[in-house]
Amino acid sequence: MTPAESTGCLPRVLVVGHDLPHVAQAGSILLYRLFQGWPQESVVALGPPRPQGVESLDCSFVPYEPPFERLERSRLFKWKRLLNSLGLMPAGQIRQCLPDGFMPQVIVHVLYSMGHAEAVYQYSRQSGVPLVLIVHDDPDEFNMGFGWAAPLARRRFGRIYAHASRRLCISPEMEQLLHVRYGVSGEVMYPNRSEHTVPRPLEDAEHLKQPGMLTLGYAGGLNYGYGQRLQEVVPILREAGVRLNIYGGALPESVGTDVVTNMGRINPPELLWERVKAECDAVLLPYCFPNFGHEKLYRSHFPSKLPEYLALGMPVLATGPADATGVKWGLQHPDACVVITAQDGEVWQKTLARLRDDAEWRRSLSASAVLRGNHDFDPLAIRARFQDTIRSAVSAQGEDRGQIPP
Repeated sequence: MTPAESTGCLPRVLVVGHDLPHVAQAGSILLYRLFQGWPQESVVALGPPRPQGVESLDCSFVPYEPPFERLERSRLFKWKRLLNSLGLMPAGQIRQCLPDGFMPQVIVHVLYSMGHAEAVYQYSRQSGVPLVLIVHDDPDEFNMGFGWAAPLARRRFGRIYAHASRRLCISPEMEQLLHVRYGVSGEVMYPNRSEHTVPRPLEDAEHLKQPGMLTLGYAGGLNYGYGQRLQEVVPILREAGVRLNIYGGALPESVGTDVVTNMGRINPPELLWERVKAECDAVLLPYCFPNFGHEKLYRSHFPSKLPEYLALGMPVLATGPADATGVKWGLQHPDACVVITAQDGEVWQKTLARLRDDAEWRRSLSASAVLRGNHDFDPLAIRARFQDTIRSAVSAQGEDRGQIPP
């Protein structure tokens, strides 16, 4: 632990929300990494019960759910969201859930649901404890209810966003989107990859895992259109004689076991990446096209797997619409990422054939990926900046934080 990470330098933090610091899901993994080095007694996490057998931050976890949050998982979810938007749903009493003697100096919340966001907003206002928001996803996308009530929900989220002392957005596109929508600026904090990932030797890029055959790897879930796009590219890969290993979700066997191998879910993430390096020649980031939806999500959300991919010392292949943030990053860094914006056709066959046959290109892509990734997504720099953000929020506790009136 460095001097900057000593107990005296890091404030007491209350983390509230769906995402808590453990490794069971993407947002939680990012929190788990951000809070490394924090003293055990200085962090309390309020939210869903901690998953059994999952690695987590060494801190206190307290079960917590806002009133009537279970309605989010029922057919009444639109009515529940309407009541939230109108301010008619009671906010959760966070104060009553705090362990005896714990007095937080700052609240950290990953913005997701109206129920949790309203609870931390009310607690922050009443207690004077500053709020730091982390925004991975557009709240409009994940809190849709009755269409005619959307302006009410947007105004409610706007009050919460403007109240926060600091607003950490996952991409420049997310910051710009919310700045225009809510009228207040935020800051960009890219997703933090594991600091323990070591790139494979560059020499590994010169030799295919199976001579004469390219093997791609995809790591992650199949929601948000990733699964649909993977199914679409299977015939393209079959024509090119390419294998695809999927780590995490599983495509139906009917898609084609001659192309796809479902490798299963692998934890912890560090072990997953070791498997990918050992079993694949390149990694795939597959965005679906607008026919499956999700285009609004893609324009602002930044894929946490891209920083992970770049750290592996492997060629990265991204495919999808040109305005998807991960594809856009690849287009801006062609030396480090191969991008295909075509849905199918000759460009796919030429690119896959070159990846298979051109060992020097694979080596060059691998080296540039590591360099570019270390420049944009250095995990130690991101964590240090997060710590500075928390400290500054505490220091500015007495400053006026403009709010959108009720």
